[in-house]
Amino acid sequence: MRRKEGNKEADILKAATEVFAREGFHLAKISQIAEKAGLSVGTVYLYFENKDHLLQRIFESLWEGLLDHSQKLVETPNLNALEKIDGIVDIVFDTFAENPSLGAVFQKEMHHVSNLKHTPFRTYFEQFISIGEKILAEGREQSLFHPETNLHVAVSFIFGGLRFSVHQWTLHPEAESLVIFRSGIKKIIRNGLSV
Repeated sequence: MRRKEGNKEADILKAATEVFAREGFHLAKISQIAEKAGLSVGTVYLYFENKDHLLQRIFESLWEGLLDHSQKLVETPNLNALEKIDGIVDIVFDTFAENPSLGAVFQKEMHHVSNLKHTPFRTYFEQFISIGEKILAEGREQSLFHPETNLHVAVSFIFGGLRFSVHQWTLHPEAESLVIFRSGIKKIIRNGLSV
């Protein structure tokens, strides 16, 4: 693969996200992605081997960004565990509110990309889950959360709620409000975990 120049790779990823959101991964064509990016099909193949590679890179970029923002949040001084959990919820919702097409691809294609071989995003995902468990453990130490809180179960529940909320929103973006989901999830988490 040749050295990447300018913003072509970013343009291709943005176009692929929009095409996958609209058409679905299986029906999307590289030619549609190239046209959306304003590039030739050959140029797309200079940067990405195939559609699977594009989808993997979209998810890798998504989880890399979520992880980076979450790590910065965890390192922010003077925030307790409840504030950090609220911050994680905000990071997830802000990511998809800023890019609804990414939310649609995340919801429609998460299962597919999880089954692909050599999925580098899985490392970022596992680190993201680990950060959630670390925050919950911190909350137990601060006596903010029930001492018997099962960290893995709680993080799985929180992530599941976030994922389902994104799913509902992508199905009916005009009827469902991320603001309502965001505040509702925060309230459920606080009520469910707090001592």
